[in-house]
Amino acid sequence: MKLEVICIMETFNWNDPSQKDNILTRIRRAPFTTNSEGIILCGLRGAGKSSFINSVQTAMIGRIALPTPQGQCMSTTTTKVSYIKIADLPVTIVDVPGFNREDSSDDLIMRDIMGNMVPDGTELEAWKSGQANGSGDMENATWCVVYVHNCMDTDVLPIEFYNRIRDQGIWARRLGFDMVILLTKIDQLGENEELSEIYIGSRLREVMEVLKRKTGVDVMNIYPVQNYSAEHKTIINMDILLLNAVRCMLDRLEDMKKKKRTTSYNRT
Repeated sequence: MKLEVICIMETFNWNDPSQKDNILTRIRRAPFTTNSEGIILCGLRGAGKSSFINSVQTAMIGRIALPTPQGQCMSTTTTKVSYIKIADLPVTIVDVPGFNREDSSDDLIMRDIMGNMVPDGTELEAWKSGQANGSGDMENATWCVVYVHNCMDTDVLPIEFYNRIRDQGIWARRLGFDMVILLTKIDQLGENEELSEIYIGSRLREVMEVLKRKTGVDVMNIYPVQNYSAEHKTIINMDILLLNAVRCMLDRLEDMKKKKRTTSYNRT
C-alpha cells in the first residue's frame, strides 16, 4: 500500500514545552468569536467527543480540568446538545449526542444545528419527537464539522455507516462548511510505544488511508489525538496533538471565512 500521508504529517519538537506554547498562542490569537464560529463534534457513541472537549480544556489550562457534565467518565452517554465555551478558545464547541449505528435519523440533527435551530441543552429524544422548540444564538455562524472516530473501529464498521459520514460531508460542503476527522485512541495502535512513535508509525498512516477511501475526507483533514482519561497530570505530547488538532480546525474555519468574503464580493 502506498502511504500517501507520510508527506503531510506534521513534524513536532516532541516533549518540548515551547512547541505546545507556540500552538497555544496561535489558537488564542485566532480572529474569531464564540458567537460567529463553531466546531461541531459528531460520531458514534463512545468515540471520544466529550473526552476531547475535556482534554482540550486540560491542554489549554495546563492542569487536569474538571470534566464537562456529559463526559465525567468513559461510560457516560451524552443525551443532549451542549454549546461549550472554553476559556481562551475563540470558538464554541458543540457536543452532539452520539450516533446510533443503525438509526440514520440521528444525522439530521447536525443540519438543524448548522441551521441555528437547536438551542443549547436540547435533549436528543425531545428533538426526535418534535418537542424541542427555539433556536440557537449562532445565526449565520461558520462551522467546522468534526467526525470523531475511534481508530480501532476502522475495519469494524459497515460500509453503510461510512456512506452516512460521506453524505454528511457532502451536505456540509454544500452549505460552505468543511468536514474533518478527529482520530481518537491512537495509543491502542502501538503497545508500549511512545505517542510520538505511534504518530510517525505505519499503522496510523494505514488507518488514515483507509478512512480517506471510506469517507472521502482527505488525509490532510484527519487529525490523530489521544484524549485524557485516567491521567493525573498533563502530558506534553498529548497536549501537542490535541492543540494541533484544534489549530487545524481553526485553519479550516479561517479558510471558510475567506471563501465567504470572496463569494460575497463576487456577487456584488
